[in-house]
Amino acid sequence: MTTPTPAKGLYQQAGKKTWWLRFSRGGKQIRVSLGTRDFGEAVDKAAEIRAGQGPKEIRAKVWETAITAYTREKVSRGEFRAGTAVKVASAINVFARETGAATPEAVTRPMLQAYYEGRAKNSEAGARSTIAAVQGFLAWGGCLPGRVEVSRTRKPEARKVVLSAEAINAWIDAAKNDRLKFVLFCAGHAGMRAGEIRHSHRSWFDLARRVITIPAKENEWQTKNSTGREIPISAPFAVFLAGFLEGKEGLLLVGKQKKPW
Repeated sequence: MTTPTPAKGLYQQAGKKTWWLRFSRGGKQIRVSLGTRDFGEAVDKAAEIRAGQGPKEIRAKVWETAITAYTREKVSRGEFRAGTAVKVASAINVFARETGAATPEAVTRPMLQAYYEGRAKNSEAGARSTIAAVQGFLAWGGCLPGRVEVSRTRKPEARKVVLSAEAINAWIDAAKNDRLKFVLFCAGHAGMRAGEIRHSHRSWFDLARRVITIPAKENEWQTKNSTGREIPISAPFAVFLAGFLEGKEGLLLVGKQKKPW
């Protein structure tokens, strides 16, 4: 058995300078963008992916590498803000996890259609938004198998902005205690649902990354659509949380009987 050379499997698509890796595992061809134009860095990233211990680890690394490259490029071009990049990456990660696709190239049109139909049962607008993010990522990677056919009878539900940012911040400033300020920040700055706010846990809030990670399920509680998500923390919210979270553990809003407030 011959040892592959460091450059084996590395290639660049026509007209593009980003390096890609092509290799086989378990009889299947795997292709993944390495997200770099530097050959030395590409060799190192390829070695990391090849060193995966099993199919699950390889799948996770392949998706992570491609999603990171995509969002970084969009941010660098000014097409995504940092918060948008986090939301899009979260949507694509959930898609990858729920569909079980080994790589972006393994995604099929029926797979996309089924995912859209499943999410549309909860929200047509949400389903269209999510599938648009996934299709944009796949198109960027040159592996979009075809676009989803959206329903002609189901109309996206209207999403109304009830309060302006100025009004929300005014409410926060006027709040009489930190618990109420926390609720208003969660709803107004992070867009969290009522159930998510009531069951918010200290472990969800990562101030180092400035991200709220809401799990799909925790103990007997689960999200409205049974999927987890990541939400960026705004600068004002981060300043507030630095003090509010100090010394806290577990549920952040609990009443006298230790139940969600």
